[in-house]
Amino acid sequence: MLRKITNAVLYRTDKWRPPVSLKNGGTKSALLSYILTPFRGNSRVLHSSAVEAIEMADALAELGFNVDGVDYRYQGKIDYNKYDLVIGFGYPFRQSLVSLKEGAKRICYLTGASPGYSNLAEATRVKYLYQRKGVVVSPQREVYWPWVNSVVNADALMIIGNEWTKSTYQGIHENIFTLPVPFIAHARPISSDLDNTNGFVWFSGPGAVHKGLDLILDAIQLDQNNVMLDICGNISKEKDFCNSYRNEIFDNRQVSYMGMIGPETEQMDKVIARNSFTILPTCSEGTASSVITCMASGLIPVVTKESGVNLQGFGIEIKKATPASVREAMIEASSLPADEILRQRRKVSEYVHANHSPAAFKQQFKQALTTVIES
Repeated sequence: MLRKITNAVLYRTDKWRPPVSLKNGGTKSALLSYILTPFRGNSRVLHSSAVEAIEMADALAELGFNVDGVDYRYQGKIDYNKYDLVIGFGYPFRQSLVSLKEGAKRICYLTGASPGYSNLAEATRVKYLYQRKGVVVSPQREVYWPWVNSVVNADALMIIGNEWTKSTYQGIHENIFTLPVPFIAHARPISSDLDNTNGFVWFSGPGAVHKGLDLILDAIQLDQNNVMLDICGNISKEKDFCNSYRNEIFDNRQVSYMGMIGPETEQMDKVIARNSFTILPTCSEGTASSVITCMASGLIPVVTKESGVNLQGFGIEIKKATPASVREAMIEASSLPADEILRQRRKVSEYVHANHSPAAFKQQFKQALTTVIES
């Protein structure tokens, strides 16, 4: 508990903390404008962003950079003349556009779809909920940090995501590199004894409507099928949503509300063991790290293309952002034969370990970085 409180206090004060040294790697200097929490020795790794930050700093050092880090919210003075490279986003990155020394490189690093696209997509989902049910909720994932100037004037963009994610930046920048979101290394073994072919997990952060939870709950209400849903996310903070869906969440035998649980916990072990699918009808992501985390333990993705998850001979795409389309995908998934579910679960786990490991992220980051530096 003390560690949790300490880290929370430090995170809140990071926005006032000048750049700090993270790694020593050579004669060149780089500034990483992202998050500092992962570089504290007592910090738990609860999100892929922590893995990304650590791997980027290591890669920069291996490529000959001394690496400083600064919180993306910091608005104090920075001596940019000392840096040969600035990578990241937020206020320090924006300021580097007018302060960086001649010949230095600037790479804007982004973890989602274009904020312009994402804001419109969430607003459209909010409107659709009102049209269906007369329910008014507030957007939870709006992005309004000064991103446009950073993206347009950077030497290159590195984005977490796939070709769909990249397409949301079309017309904004031409030099774009996509990177795989790394999974958090808490994968579980896949059992061959399947009695959970109708179990789905919605595992997500804030933004129930953005992430399509309303569509799932409405899909379950369309008929009394036998699918089961575990909700793993702290949606209790979204009072307007919870008040509107109270009966569907808390009074439905098919739905279990777990709250926010850590990916490394015994509680998550139990959730993984009693389900075969992870479902996310999201409207906008880079690549949904929550889905990749579940896939690392063999859960089969049932997702929209906007999840940024590549379905490579496994999984089911939710074709439209409607309760009917979500219902159709859930029925298709739960109707798969047990041997096909087991085959896909194994393939999913193999795919994630090969393509979304911290090592895979680091390798592709280094390749992209080398290309930018040498251009």
